[in-house]
Amino acid sequence: MSPGAPLAMKIDGASITLYPKGAKFLDDGLVNDTLGWLGAHQDARSYFEKALSLYLKDDKTQFRNLLDELRRAMEELLRSILGNDKSLENQKGSLGQWFKDRGIHDQVRNMYATLLSQFATYQNDAVKHGNDWNESEVEYMIYLTGTFMRMLLVLNGDSR
Repeated sequence: MSPGAPLAMKIDGASITLYPKGAKFLDDGLVNDTLGWLGAHQDARSYFEKALSLYLKDDKTQFRNLLDELRRAMEELLRSILGNDKSLENQKGSLGQWFKDRGIHDQVRNMYATLLSQFATYQNDAVKHGNDWNESEVEYMIYLTGTFMRMLLVLNGDSR
C-alpha cells in the first residue's frame, strides 16, 4: 500500500477489514455500518469484504471479480434474510412480500425491485457473462450494493 493512501478500517471481533476511503458520508452509512451489521450473514459478509479488499488493491484487472463479489454478496444476503436458495434474479416475489409484511410503501417496494432487477441484469450482461463493464462504474456499484444491503439489514433488525 502507498504511504498516505486514504484507508478506513472496520474492526468486528477478530475480523479486521481495510478498504479505501471514498466519500465519508457514504462510507459510514453504506460500508462501515453494513459490514458491522452483516455479522449474522457470514456468506454475504465474506463476499462484500472480498469486493472491498479487491478495491483496496486498486488492481483494475481485478475489478471484474470485484463486481462479481458484489453480486454474490447481494444474492447471499437475500437468501439468508428470505430463507431460500433462489438466485438473485428470482427473488422478486419473495422480497416483495417480505417488504409488504414490514409495511414498506408500494412505490418503495416497486423502486427497490426495479433497481434490483437492473442490478441483476447489469451483473449478468456486463460482468458474469461478459466483460462490458467500465472502471468508472465500480465505486457506484459498491455504494449501490451497500444501499440495497442497508435497507434489508435495517428492516431485518440487524442494525441494532
